[in-house]
Amino acid sequence: MTYWLFQGNPKYYRLQEAIQNFEQMSWLMTGYGQEMEVGDGVLILKAGDKAGIYAIAEIFELSKFLERQPDLSYWNDKRRLGSKPKL
Repeated sequence: MTYWLFQGNPKYYRLQEAIQNFEQMSWLMTGYGQEMEVGDGVLILKAGDKAGIYAIAEIFELSKFLERQPDLSYWNDKRRLGSKPKL
C-alpha cells in the first residue's frame, strides 16, 4: 500500500469544514492520479496558517471526471476547478 499526501489550501478551499461535513470527499487531481490505487492511504495536509495533517483517509475509487461537484460550495476560488479529474 502506498500513502499519498493531498494538500488543501484554505485560500482556495474550506478544507476543515469539508472534512467535518463529508464522510467521502472528492479531490482535485493535479498529478500522479494514474499511479493511485483503491486502498491506498491518504494524509490530508492543510497548508498556510496552522498547517498540518488534518485527516487520514483511504482511496475508495479511481480518478475520473465528475459531471457534478458535490463540494462546489466549499471552493473559495472556483476558477481553480478547471477541467482536471477528481478522485
